[in-house]
Amino acid sequence: MKSRVIVAFLLFGSCIAFAMPDMAIHPAHAQTKEKRQLKSLEKEIRERDEKRVQLEKQAEQIATQRRKLQLNMIFIAEQIRANEQRQININKKLDALLMTQDNLIAALNKDRVNLSQSLAALQRFEKSIPPALAVRPDDALEGIRGALAMAGIVPNLKQKVDEIHARLDELSAIRRQIVKRQKELDDALIKAENDRAKLDVLVAEKQQAEASRRQEAASEQAAIKELAAKARNLKDLVTKLEKRRARQHNQIKGFSRTRGKLPLPVSGKLLSRPETIRKNTETGREGAYMTTRVQSLVTAPYDAQVLYAGPFRDYGNMLILGVGKNYHLLFAGLSEISVDVGQVILAGEPVGQIIPEPLTNAPKTLYMEIRYKGQPQDALSWYR
Repeated sequence: MKSRVIVAFLLFGSCIAFAMPDMAIHPAHAQTKEKRQLKSLEKEIRERDEKRVQLEKQAEQIATQRRKLQLNMIFIAEQIRANEQRQININKKLDALLMTQDNLIAALNKDRVNLSQSLAALQRFEKSIPPALAVRPDDALEGIRGALAMAGIVPNLKQKVDEIHARLDELSAIRRQIVKRQKELDDALIKAENDRAKLDVLVAEKQQAEASRRQEAASEQAAIKELAAKARNLKDLVTKLEKRRARQHNQIKGFSRTRGKLPLPVSGKLLSRPETIRKNTETGREGAYMTTRVQSLVTAPYDAQVLYAGPFRDYGNMLILGVGKNYHLLFAGLSEISVDVGQVILAGEPVGQIIPEPLTNAPKTLYMEIRYKGQPQDALSWYR
């Protein structure tokens, strides 16, 4: 019995002796594994942080590049707008010169008729034979009277000839001015073409820099198109767009302080208040109108976010810009639109073009509205 107890005790002691090393090894193994996991996690955190810093730098570079492109586009747009205004002024001067030329030609034609009649009378008098005074005293008296009348005509003829010479000199000067102004207009058109080519390059660079954002813009444009299809009218569309913009948390401030100081978006003639009232009565609209006969760049009057870009009902190509605090700018009748939905643009940045019809002198019209909470405002009181 004792021997069995001793054997059992020895066996129990052996088991404990063998188990003790395992119990000592397992905690050490667990700690090593935990350290490896911790190091791996720290490495991943470092890599992700480095990637985050790199992405932030890339985002800053893209933002800097975009800002630089925007400023370059604004600079070129200012040159184009100044050139367009110069073309408008040259065209006005040309119109005035051509009218003066027409008036001078009409006056010269009238003088030519009068001068021809006077010269014909002189020639007839010169060819007539003087009557004998003794034979026919009455005829001689008539001849004397005729001679006295011709003597009075001759100084008037000289005055007329001098006037005609002066008008001919003026006509020559007018025609030289017309040639000069036409040359200035041709030079302005060439410069405008070169500036627009530069602008096209900048727009292409900007589009390339915003390739990923343009994909987002495409999906946004599709959603906007659905809203436009569902909108009952323009007010309804603006309301829906404002709700969508509000969810994007892009706030632009200060527009309400620009009343009376807002720059016009295009070069041309702003219709007067009576003309605007008459036009709105004809169209049933509540905005303002600008007309232009030259190819004109349309620029943003204020920092804005593009909420809508495309055709809408009978307005043609329409652009709706959100300028913050429930204010919206609307432009309709653009020939081309060069911005995308969702894009944030700066004041002076080009947004589209007005292109007159070829081979016609008919002016093109840009329709403009300013809305607050969907309601049209007095646009003429905002623009300077």
